[in-house]
Amino acid sequence: MKKSVLLIFISLLSSVAFGQSKFHFGMDYYYSLGLQEKEVELNEVDTRADYAMAGHTIRLTEWYDATDKFTVGLGVAMDHYVHPGYFSFPVVASCMWHPFDKAQRLFGFADLGYAAHIHSDNVNVFGGMLGNVGIGCRVISLGKTDLNVRLGYNFRQFTGIPYENYAIVEEYGHQFLEYVSTDYHQSHRHSLTLGVGLVF
Repeated sequence: MKKSVLLIFISLLSSVAFGQSKFHFGMDYYYSLGLQEKEVELNEVDTRADYAMAGHTIRLTEWYDATDKFTVGLGVAMDHYVHPGYFSFPVVASCMWHPFDKAQRLFGFADLGYAAHIHSDNVNVFGGMLGNVGIGCRVISLGKTDLNVRLGYNFRQFTGIPYENYAIVEEYGHQFLEYVSTDYHQSHRHSLTLGVGLVF
């Protein structure tokens, strides 16, 4: 957690220091509309008809204009997915590109990230890979601040999902369940995403 706070602080400082250069600071919010989730080890598939799957992501990114048409970035995010519920803190590498000369407001984007699984007696932060791809549009430009919207596809892997194993024990003519062990499984979720972001 301290490393995440330090990275955010460095990003804020660099955005100020390089405000007149090719470096930019961005803040984004994404809403994910879950379509399907597969529990890998048990081979069970849940769909939106089974659960109202959703997700919320807040991301801070330091951007760099590699060329006039291509921008790369590195950031940190906080994810909260629901039904079932997951919390994670991924590090995300991103890129944006502007393929159309006559439509500079339109852009494509892609993200690739990873979150570490952190487990203790009091905390279970889920890990796993993530990937996003989609299209966006810069809707408002005020000075050096841009407001954009994005529509895309999100793939998310969740690792560290606890699965408790029990055995049936018979004692004094009664049967009851006794805890044996805990396995950690993974699942894959597919979602549509809608995002809004600011780039300074």
